[in-house]
Order: sequence, then structure tokens, then C-alpha cells
Amino acid sequence: IQDVYVFESIIELLSFLSLVEENLITEPAENSCLISLNSTFPHPLIAFLNEHPSVGTIHTCFSNQSAGFAATDSIIKNKSLSKDKIIKSDDLQKYTGMHGKYVKTWNAMLREYHIIRRKAEIERKNEAAIQEAELNEKNNHNDKGDSDHE
Repeated sequence: IQDVYVFESIIELLSFLSLVEENLITEPAENSCLISLNSTFPHPLIAFLNEHPSVGTIHTCFSNQSAGFAATDSIIKNKSLSKDKIIKSDDLQKYTGMHGKYVKTWNAMLREYHIIRRKAEIERKNEAAIQEAELNEKNNHNDKGDSDHE
């Protein structure tokens, strides 16, 4: 296992995978492992790492709020883990910077993405309907003009 991505909950892990599918965040390496702790306590991660000592990098993918920050800090401070192997994911902050919308969790980021996508889809449909109505009005006006000349 090259990299391990650690999440607070299964919903966050699944939201992360959905964001990868949408090409919004970088896909983990092929031989990576994603772990849901179902908490912010690092004990399951430590047990996993004891069973897999050759893990390359640990990516902490916790929420962008106090509990997530504390969880990352507890992993960094854990004496059994090599600090140079730990990387705090900054994708939530990058997303906030790109879109100007602060998101706290992967699930919030996914919901926000779908809202933005849905709004764009509605706008495209509205523009197409307006263009079609304008074209129909122009055609009706031309047809009326042709019948006046007969």
C-alpha cells in the first residue's frame, strides 16, 4: 500500500470518491487505501499501520472544522507515526478558494458541486427555450408577412 487516506466517516469517504469521479479532486494512486475511522480518534489507523508498516504516506482528509483539525493534530502528535509521512489534505481549502464558498466537509463540497451544476443546467435550458421562442416568433412574423403579400 502506497498511500492511506483517512476520513472521519463513511459518508465523507464516499463523498470524496464521488468528487474523484467528477474529476474535482486528484484520484488517489492505484495502490492506495481509504479508511473511515467512524470517529476522530486515530486508534483504528494506528492498528492498520501496525499491520501494514510499509505504508508510504498518510493523507488526513478530515473536516475543515475544529474536530477535523484536532484529529489531524492527534495523528501528527502520535509518537508511533513518522511525521514526514503525514500530509493534511487541503482540497477543501482549495475548493473554497476556487469557488469562494467555504465548505467544511467532503459531503458539503459534493452537495455544493451538484447545486452549481444543476443551476448551470437550468440556465442552459432557459437560454435554449428563450432562443427557441425568439426563433418561433421570428418565423411566425415572417410567415405573417408572406401571407400579407399574397
